[in-house]
Amino acid sequence: MKTCKNCSTEKPFDQFGKNKVGGKEYYRSYCKNCMLIISKPKPGYRKHYYETKIKPNIQPYIKLTEEEKKQRLIKARKKHYQNNKEKMKTATKKWVETNKDKWKEYCKDWISDNIEQHKINQYKNNHSIEPGVYMVKNLITGERYIGQSVIPYSRRAIHFSNHKETGTSRCPTNKLMQKAMKQYGLESFVFGIIEHCEPKQLLERERYYINLLNPEYNSI
Repeated sequence: MKTCKNCSTEKPFDQFGKNKVGGKEYYRSYCKNCMLIISKPKPGYRKHYYETKIKPNIQPYIKLTEEEKKQRLIKARKKHYQNNKEKMKTATKKWVETNKDKWKEYCKDWISDNIEQHKINQYKNNHSIEPGVYMVKNLITGERYIGQSVIPYSRRAIHFSNHKETGTSRCPTNKLMQKAMKQYGLESFVFGIIEHCEPKQLLERERYYINLLNPEYNSI
C-alpha cells in the first residue's frame, strides 16, 4: 500500500503510475486519479502558451512578404544541401541510374520551362576550369563522346577547332567525332560537364561513364 500526497489516502500500488530514472523504476507520489486532475490544463492555458511561446517566434515570419519568404526558403534549402552534400549526391546518382527515362523527360521539361537558366548553366559548363568528366553529343544522330580533363574548357576548344585541320590534328582528339563535326557542323554538337571530381579520380570516373553510357564515338 502507498499513501497519495495529494488526496492523502492509502491505495494499492497498482493505483500509482511508474517512472523510470537511471534504469530504475519507482512509483509516483500521486495516484492515477489525482494525476488526471493535476495534469489537466487550466482554463486559458493554451491561449497563454500561444501568446508567450509560439506567437513571438512566428510573428516575424508572418510579417514577411512573399518574396522574402521565398528567399528564406532558398537559404534554408542551400544550408540543408551544404550539410548533406555527399549523401544527396550519392542518392541522386543512384536514382538517375535506375530511372534514366524519367530523368531524360524531367531534363526536357526543365529546359523548356527554364530556357534562360539553361543557357547560363551551359555557358558555365563550357567555360569550366574545374577538373571533370565531360560529354560531347551529336544532336542529329544522338551519338556521344565522353572524355576527361583537368581543364574541360580547354579540351572543348581543342575538340571544336580540330575539325578544321587537314591531315593530322595539331592535338590528339577523336577522329570519328571530327569527321562527324565536318559533316554535320559545329552547331549540331553540344558540350557539357557530367561530373566534377579530383584529378586523381578522372580516369576512374571516365571509365565508369563509358561503361554506363557506352558512347558511340569512344568505340575507336
